[in-house]
Amino acid sequence: MQTDAAQARSLGRRFIVGYSSFPEVAGLAEKGLISGVYITRHNVVGSSAARLKEEISALQEKRRAAGLPPLTVAADQEGGIVSHLAPPLTKLPALSALANLAPDARAEKAEALGRIHGQELTALGVNLNLAPVLDLRPELKRNRFDFNTLIGQRAISDDPVVVADVARAYVSGLEASGVGATVKHFPGLGRVRTDTHHFSADLDTSVDELEASD
Repeated sequence: MQTDAAQARSLGRRFIVGYSSFPEVAGLAEKGLISGVYITRHNVVGSSAARLKEEISALQEKRRAAGLPPLTVAADQEGGIVSHLAPPLTKLPALSALANLAPDARAEKAEALGRIHGQELTALGVNLNLAPVLDLRPELKRNRFDFNTLIGQRAISDDPVVVADVARAYVSGLEASGVGATVKHFPGLGRVRTDTHHFSADLDTSVDELEASD
């Protein structure tokens, strides 16, 4: 907070932060020390969608008053087990639930899910969704070293063509509502047996194999 203003704003363009204290994050936003905020479950527990919308709007107003670009407001609303804003938003199924549908049907339903997420997120003031997951689904066997990643439940399919079709349609639905998408994660994560929230992980798959599949 005490650093040179120009340097602070240069650094701040590279940070999106989660927060619990509105006054603290408002100060960071107003001074240009961050470029965005991340909204998750603890921002809505015991509150309401209307209250969160007001909070995000107030942050954006502080940015306008300071002559700064709007904040990126990000959320992690993939559907399925990663639906951090549901409730109050609608709990939708994971995109993996569409994998076995006929191509036209899965694309149509994926776009519809993207539109629902996009419309509900836009209504809150969220403009970036940290979805969809593009990892290939690993072999479905118990992984006692995976506590949080749970890619086996979140990945759309083990077929890269199906993953691409579903993800492309979902992204189109999101963007139609003015919400940006985030394709994640780095190629090959679905093959890793260790949860990278907790441990370092090694990936020994060849580059040729990764390029041909992941």
